[in-house]
Amino acid sequence: MASSSLGDILSNLLVPDNKIIQQATSELRQVFQNPAIIPELCGVISSHQNEQIRQYATVILRRKITKKRQWLKMSADVTCSMKQMLLQSLFQEQNKTVQKGIAQVMGVIAKHELPQNNWPDLLKVLNDLTSSKAAHEREIGMCVLSIVASAAAKALQPHLGSLLTLFEITLHDSESKLVQFYTVQAMTSLVDYAGSDNVKHYQRLVPQVLDFIRGLSANDEDSACEAMELFDELLQSDVSILVPHLTYVVQFCLELASNNLLGDSIRVKAMSFISSLTRLKRKAIVKQKLVLPILEILFPILCSPTDSDEEDEFEEQSNNPNYYAAQVIDTMALHLPPERIIPPLMKMVEKALQSDNPHNRKAAYITMAVTAEGCGDHIRNNYLPVMVECVYKGMSDQQHVVRGAALFALGQFAEHLQPSISKYHSQLLPVLFEALARINEATKKNSSIVIKMFYALETFCENLEKGLLPYLPMLLDRILLILNSNVDNGIKELAVSAIGATANAAKEALLPYFPAILEKLKHYLTASHTPENAELQTQALDTLGVLARTIGRDNFAPLAEECVQLGFDLLNTVNDPDLRRCTYGLFASLSSVMKEQMQQYLPNMIKYMINSLKSTDGVKARYEEEEDRVLVFDSLDDEEDEEKSEEDITECYQDEDDEEHEDIKGLSVENAFLEEKEDTCNSLGDMAENIGAAFMPYLEECFEEVLLMVDYPAANVRKAAVTSLGQMCCMLYGVYEQTQSLEAKTSLLKALELCISNFLRIVQEEEDLLVVMATLETIEMMLSKSGPAFIVDQKYVDGVMTAVKAVMESKVTCQCEEEDEEDLQAEYDGMLIEYAGDIIPVMAKAVGGVNFSPYFAAILPLLLDKLKKNRTVAEKSFAAGVLAETIKVLGVAVDPFVDHLLPALTHVLREEHGEVRSNAVFALGVLAASGDTAVFVHYPTILQALSTAFVSEKEPLVLDNICAALCRMIMANPAGVPFDKVVPVIIMCLPLREDMEENITVFKCISQLYAGNCSVIISNLSQLIHIIAQVIGMEAIAKEAQETIVLLLRNIAEQHAEELHRSVVTLPVELATRLQTAIS
Repeated sequence: MASSSLGDILSNLLVPDNKIIQQATSELRQVFQNPAIIPELCGVISSHQNEQIRQYATVILRRKITKKRQWLKMSADVTCSMKQMLLQSLFQEQNKTVQKGIAQVMGVIAKHELPQNNWPDLLKVLNDLTSSKAAHEREIGMCVLSIVASAAAKALQPHLGSLLTLFEITLHDSESKLVQFYTVQAMTSLVDYAGSDNVKHYQRLVPQVLDFIRGLSANDEDSACEAMELFDELLQSDVSILVPHLTYVVQFCLELASNNLLGDSIRVKAMSFISSLTRLKRKAIVKQKLVLPILEILFPILCSPTDSDEEDEFEEQSNNPNYYAAQVIDTMALHLPPERIIPPLMKMVEKALQSDNPHNRKAAYITMAVTAEGCGDHIRNNYLPVMVECVYKGMSDQQHVVRGAALFALGQFAEHLQPSISKYHSQLLPVLFEALARINEATKKNSSIVIKMFYALETFCENLEKGLLPYLPMLLDRILLILNSNVDNGIKELAVSAIGATANAAKEALLPYFPAILEKLKHYLTASHTPENAELQTQALDTLGVLARTIGRDNFAPLAEECVQLGFDLLNTVNDPDLRRCTYGLFASLSSVMKEQMQQYLPNMIKYMINSLKSTDGVKARYEEEEDRVLVFDSLDDEEDEEKSEEDITECYQDEDDEEHEDIKGLSVENAFLEEKEDTCNSLGDMAENIGAAFMPYLEECFEEVLLMVDYPAANVRKAAVTSLGQMCCMLYGVYEQTQSLEAKTSLLKALELCISNFLRIVQEEEDLLVVMATLETIEMMLSKSGPAFIVDQKYVDGVMTAVKAVMESKVTCQCEEEDEEDLQAEYDGMLIEYAGDIIPVMAKAVGGVNFSPYFAAILPLLLDKLKKNRTVAEKSFAAGVLAETIKVLGVAVDPFVDHLLPALTHVLREEHGEVRSNAVFALGVLAASGDTAVFVHYPTILQALSTAFVSEKEPLVLDNICAALCRMIMANPAGVPFDKVVPVIIMCLPLREDMEENITVFKCISQLYAGNCSVIISNLSQLIHIIAQVIGMEAIAKEAQETIVLLLRNIAEQHAEELHRSVVTLPVELATRLQTAIS
């Protein structure tokens, strides 16, 4: 092959003629298989006149030698001459892009050769270049060194000490910014191999790097952003290098972030470091008192006007400092103790709300909004009434940017501050309904306001549940009016989504409006799919699925098969990931209606859904270098690679694992395709659970594919996969319980083995907090629904309880840092511990009280620690609740622990917060009722504690629990309770006002006392009858409690008819009628 012919082929790739390019591509593929191409490429690199051709040649040569196997097949003469050519060309090449291409080829060779010390000339040349007196030679040397460090960092580890000494010099290079820049790049690549010996050396360089980036940011922001990757790498790999300079680094980042003269990218990059530091090393931020300095910079950034303010768009603008400042505050709220972040923020918010500047007021509402998720408990307990009043006022602000932010805040409150926020429905919903009535006017002025209004409306209504029913006629009339009006599809999409949220709350109460809603949905779903109506169709599908789940099985059943066919029609005609995921969601909803009748449709459904899980659609490669994007080069590969022997494969597998896609920096997946996989997992789990035995023929394939998703890169997909697998296990247990078949048992045991081993690994190793929460929740669900199967193997019980203990001790990966006893805790970390705690009582129930005692002994100190004075309200409430539920299951096995439990619980009765006192009273009650003689001897102490609490208690919930606790004590040990003193207290507490579940406990006790002819009950019959009249027939009281109350009433009517008659005539007509109806 002549050099000119290869040059001609490469030249033809540049010709603006598709036919010539295709021909050249074909020819290049052919010559690429010829080993002689390597010296020819070297010739092109060293001598061709066209710079772009030389650059192409460096890319092709790099591709040709990337795999170590390819390199080892080359003769020593060829590799030696190539190395010499590259070193010579490096010096003579004038074009910096080609020069960098040559350096990248050298980096690949260095990766192959340096570990065996087979290229000493390279290190000598690098030493000469980097110490040269000529600036351009130092630039070349540091460029090559940075690339070699990136490609072969491990091979440079023995030289790291001398390299760091070199970096001290090159960072001070006054003649060349490039030398300094390449130095920082090299440092970044070598961080992973620093080791303890080089930490101090690295630490000495940090101030120099900061000074360099400060100067660079004024002239070359892109390079400054790239240089700051060093700090991100240090956070991930060896944060000890940063520790002595952490305050300085944070101050430097805040300096960049607050500089309005800098571009958005560098300011956002600086804030992104603060965000990462918050997630990974929150204790350092708290202990070095950096919270307030950070907030004092972020909040003014949030107050600054943005280009999007005219449209009032607070959408995801990842490179907008204003938007990103809010995201960092959000991250701080999620990962820092609320006691550290909320008080200083609220001072800023209060001042901003009083400002005449609308951007300040907007920032105040955005701040309230983004802190609601991470600091929800703290806000509910300390700030909610004030915040609600602020939001109420903000929704009527004259400035649309402020109204939009206030609506966004209300939506966040409705999503994250439940159930407390729902109590304000009478104040807030009328404002939203008024905005809904003016939808056409609002759309013309500012469509973003409409989006935020619907967001607030949806989240508020969906969480209101039965409380929404009085507003239902007005709400649906206005939504249907919008759908019948001439508004654009975007507004209709929001209205259709609001119908789904309303259905989730109202359920069968929506039935009168169902025909009108269905007519609209059918119209949207049967229309031709176009880009203009795609999102409306997708939302219509989603809402149809919600209606199938909520409107009532019998009400939706006549439409089920038609909806299945509609789903298939859409899948067959439209290729859209959003539409597919919503169709799968519809199928899952229909499975709750059709159950086993869905069997005939499963083959096609499962085929589509498995294809969605296997699909690589939407996956895009991100390349290190722009020229690597050229499609021609993507098709280049050695055909002989496809014919490797098994021995070759084994020998080279480890190396090729990293080399196969060396030019690819990373992979990204479009959100729509990620959501498709997530919803597919969720839908398969729902379908398996709803359909039951008829799903068995498809279970193995579905299980295997979903199992692969537990290690998928996207956290939401992993989370969905875990939940789905848990549902499949529960379905298998249900089938086995029904059929006792060997097939179901074998499948169940195999599935449990795979699931539990993976779930325990995830809890210990997973970095994403939400995935671990979902995994713990799934384990709890599996124990609740299929406990007997779960405990067939002792290692499952041991493994789960070990994982629970690790979470309680903050020792799993996602918890980042072990908490000190005196540390305040972020609420999200508390939530994780709560998910772990929820497993404790269900595991106790599954294995039995006596068998669970050793596990309880191990976990009890951790729960008691959460009851200490310095713990948060949420921690104390959680611990008391878990103890109560576990004690109830332990029964008499609780006796050995009484001396530890009793003083801790009685102490908590004096807590300031009612929820904590309530749970403590509940725990005392079940302790008194569950134990045996070891508890009975403490009855005087318990009664005295409850009596003291009763005298000063004002909160209805706590009084309800005191009443129930006394009733439990009477039923468990009547001899230990003085009826003449206790029973009047019980009657004084009735009727219960908040904890309606305790009615069964209370009226069982009263029935027992009545049956025993208790004199105190008999003497208070009239009062008791009045109490029964108030509660009988109440919807909030469970069926079992109602039956107990009715039976008690009938016994009174039979045995004390005159007393009953005297009482009835004094009652209001409505209550008297209730009693007469119940008796008859």
